[in-house]
Amino acid sequence: MIVVDVILNGLMFGGLYALFGLGLSLIFGVMKISDIAHGEFAIGGAFLVIAAAIFLGAPLWLVAIALFIALHWMLHHTKAGRNIRATSDDPAMVGMMGMERAHIFAFVMGVSAALAALAGIMLAMRGSITPFSGAERLLIAFEVNVIGGLGSIWVSLPGGLALGLVHVIALRLDPSSGPLYGHLLLLAILLLRPEGLAGRKAQR
Repeated sequence: MIVVDVILNGLMFGGLYALFGLGLSLIFGVMKISDIAHGEFAIGGAFLVIAAAIFLGAPLWLVAIALFIALHWMLHHTKAGRNIRATSDDPAMVGMMGMERAHIFAFVMGVSAALAALAGIMLAMRGSITPFSGAERLLIAFEVNVIGGLGSIWVSLPGGLALGLVHVIALRLDPSSGPLYGHLLLLAILLLRPEGLAGRKAQR
């Protein structure tokens, strides 16, 4: 039962980590930049829900998968999604076709901020936060995307689940330095598989 409990907790935290990484992955994929305010959006959302006293009961991993599916559907079956993918593939061509890249970038930033805020809300429901917790969450989002592999929104899911499982197992075995093993996982991925768990090798 202890093993099952550890795995379930790891998946729960992994789903939360995946949510942190999802918005950052979206921004990087479309705008080719890293949003260093991503962690602050998450903590801002957390304090918002504390003030409003909103409570949700769905499992984190289920919410994470549902959001991945919803975002994937939006990107592949709506006009806004097609515009986002076109901007990611060829920003110059999008501008030549008369589409406003600034509007698309603003929409992507809004979606990313909303995902970060949702992750922060769930974090506040299951842990303690401070106004200065944003930097730590930003680090987790970066680690999730590097471990999963850059290039697709879906890579945040295996990256988040892997990091969550490592954190929970390490905290069970070595409570004094559990988070350290997450950093060691990141280092191992960079050395052994730089493209990430689900990323593609660069073509030369």
